[in-house]
Amino acid sequence: MTTSSTTTSTTSSTSSSSITSTTSSSSTTSSTSSSSTASSTSTTTTTETTITFTPSGIYALKIPTCATWNQTGITVAGNANGTAGSDLGSLRGPVSIFVDNNNTLYVCDRSNNRIMKYYANTNTGIVVAGNLTAGNSSSQLKLPKGVAVDQYGAIIVADSSNYRIQRFPFGSTVATTIAKNSSSNLLGQIRDLHIDVNNNIYVTDSDYNQIVKYYPNSGIGVILAPTNGAGSGADQVNAPFGNFVDGNQTLYIADSGNQRVQMWAVGATSGVTIAGVAGVAGSNLTLLNNPNAVIVDNNGYIYVADGNNDRIVKWTTNYTAGGICVVGCTGSTGVANNQFNGVRDLKFDTQGNLYVTDQQNYRIQKFMIQLPTSGCPTTSSEKIDELYRYLMLNYNKYVRPVENSSHRLTVKVGVKLIQIDDVNEINQIMQTHVYVLHEWKDFSFVWSPDDFDGIEYIYMPNNLIWKPDLVLYNNADGDYQITSKAKAYIQYDGTVRWNPPMIYKSYCSIDMQYYPYDTQNCTLKFGTWTYPDSLVNLQFLTDNHSSVIDRGWDLEDYTPSVEWEILNLKAIRHEKVYAYVKEEKEKYLDLTFTCTIQRKSLFYTINLIVPCINISVLTVLVFVLPSDSRKKITLSVSILVALLVFYLLLIELIPSTSLVISLLGKYLLFTLILVNLSIAITVITLNIHFRRHPTTDMPSWLRNTLLIYLPKLLFMKRPSLPTKYVHIREQLNSIHPHQFLLYQFKDKQRKHLVKIISNHIAYIVRQIENEKNEKEIIEEWRFIALILDRLFLIIFVSITLIGTIESLFNTPSLYISTPPINPMCYLYYPPINDSQWIKICATDSLSNQ
Repeated sequence: MTTSSTTTSTTSSTSSSSITSTTSSSSTTSSTSSSSTASSTSTTTTTETTITFTPSGIYALKIPTCATWNQTGITVAGNANGTAGSDLGSLRGPVSIFVDNNNTLYVCDRSNNRIMKYYANTNTGIVVAGNLTAGNSSSQLKLPKGVAVDQYGAIIVADSSNYRIQRFPFGSTVATTIAKNSSSNLLGQIRDLHIDVNNNIYVTDSDYNQIVKYYPNSGIGVILAPTNGAGSGADQVNAPFGNFVDGNQTLYIADSGNQRVQMWAVGATSGVTIAGVAGVAGSNLTLLNNPNAVIVDNNGYIYVADGNNDRIVKWTTNYTAGGICVVGCTGSTGVANNQFNGVRDLKFDTQGNLYVTDQQNYRIQKFMIQLPTSGCPTTSSEKIDELYRYLMLNYNKYVRPVENSSHRLTVKVGVKLIQIDDVNEINQIMQTHVYVLHEWKDFSFVWSPDDFDGIEYIYMPNNLIWKPDLVLYNNADGDYQITSKAKAYIQYDGTVRWNPPMIYKSYCSIDMQYYPYDTQNCTLKFGTWTYPDSLVNLQFLTDNHSSVIDRGWDLEDYTPSVEWEILNLKAIRHEKVYAYVKEEKEKYLDLTFTCTIQRKSLFYTINLIVPCINISVLTVLVFVLPSDSRKKITLSVSILVALLVFYLLLIELIPSTSLVISLLGKYLLFTLILVNLSIAITVITLNIHFRRHPTTDMPSWLRNTLLIYLPKLLFMKRPSLPTKYVHIREQLNSIHPHQFLLYQFKDKQRKHLVKIISNHIAYIVRQIENEKNEKEIIEEWRFIALILDRLFLIIFVSITLIGTIESLFNTPSLYISTPPINPMCYLYYPPINDSQWIKICATDSLSNQ
């Protein structure tokens, strides 16, 4: 470090590793000449410049799959003979180490209460934090156990016995406290410390058996694992030591007390054992004995510091196959260059050389990487895995994938309809099975196929990449967002295609006016919930310029519905300004995919319409049934009961709406009115039929209308009296009332007898006359009832025909025929040279659109 009276600058020993720069400028004003001595006043300003710093062994690590390591180690820190010391060439109780991308080594020299720094190819260190004296001041440490370097070149130290995390700015031996033990932030003995590229700090707290994450500028930690305290369960740890976080934010824990390594995915509530067996210590390659540290390379291979077995073991992605011994494979403890005595930590440099903390030998060993002269033979799966890790290097799925934050990202969206599963008229919900087709460009996913054995595309789990937060605005059930686990297709030019299958339940305003000959317009309305038009430009998948496209859906894999026919599939792009959005005039886009469907009416015609018409016909037949049968009321009531049951069945099929009455409902209501009227009229005609009062009691105009005019109008003739009554009437009319008294009887007795006989005969005559009059009255009333039956038969037949025909003519689909679409013509990517398709679809006038 060079110091000047006017400028102070600090650089690292290699030109390529200028991590940060601290500049102090002094401005001095003197009242005398430059040769004079005078007091001066100086003002100093200090700034810290961020330079991207990627620590080796964390994200920049690229180790070939076929790599091995020389079994003979080189001592790069401490004494090779295994002796402890406090001088700059010795160590006493080394624990955690760190290697930056200049291959500079940092050693946490625990028992000497200091952090040592070793430049490449030097065995003498520099004290960069702490001293030989334990203490709790800002320049002291007490048994530190973790070290890392952040993007500013500052040294982060786990000051274990002071229960705090210290940050030493680059070039300074005075630290600031990042976090410490308090009632709001419990912090015990820290066994290890790890830092990611976003300066998030991960510490292993063995006192509280937990891994805690500290965000930059936050002194309160977030517990990542475990979720259920100490123990041996999948959601527990026991005396954990090392931790590691990869580029996907997956956490790996050296669960020392449980003799295993656990992997915790982001947001997981339990871990997965990927190395060792829980609770079983051993020395074979499927077991571990006090694992103290873990690290994962670019291939997903796991390297474990197997503490009590004094070795480094590698697990490939086939975790169940067991481990492979990397170094320290002698099976014995010792001070030789190929032996260890208490493996505590491991790291890699930029070339893939392996650094190991040999704790009880008080040294750091370096093992050189070995590769075949012809290079590693690679398989397709290995290249894909390498490409995957290359793409995910420093990738942030929470940031919009544009090179400049002011750039607008275009997201193309389409819908492939698989099936119309159901249309629930009662709840007004349409259920569809669709593929939601997405396409956008992600500048982070650009690579040269030549660098990866010609691989031009890769499939990626969608939860690892940025996706537009597309939601179904009119969703009626479940999560509004797309929750499918379908993988995304990523092309080498950065094109991302994601086509998740979804089953949507969407609100659809059901118009039941012409049910069951109805046509419905249902929509799927998609839009981004977060991003306005200025950030995300939503476009149709196959048309970047139109706001309306007639063939807006893809029907390549469509399965026809047994209940519905599709008449129209439009798509419309809307721009809308929402009142609740704070940014004035900020437009939000949505893509509305409209589906016009018509009900296939055959089932309803046979099972609903025909029975309705049948009930109407039965209603008319009531007036044909003779009144003497005494079954007219029974028939009418039976028809009414059948109609009411049918009406209740219909109510279960149509939505409970007061906006409109369906066509079928109107017709049933019409029939119900007719049945009720027929019952009322039947009661009246039966009353008339069985009347016995003389018709002369009614007004003459009514009697003439019923007995003279209506019969003529209805072409009915009044039935004549029986012959016997006519003969008797004629005989009676020819006898004079006192005719029997004209005969002279000499004998009074005989005269008296004749008088009695004549009285009796007169009585009989009167009775016959009365019977005849009563019969005439009965026949007149019956005739009137018959006239009314005939009259209302004609009226009801006319009304029924008119009502039925009127209902049918009020159904547009019966006389305005719109042919259903041809699914083969609705393709986002139609065949180019298919003559049959061109003949059928290319000349389509879209008359049904």
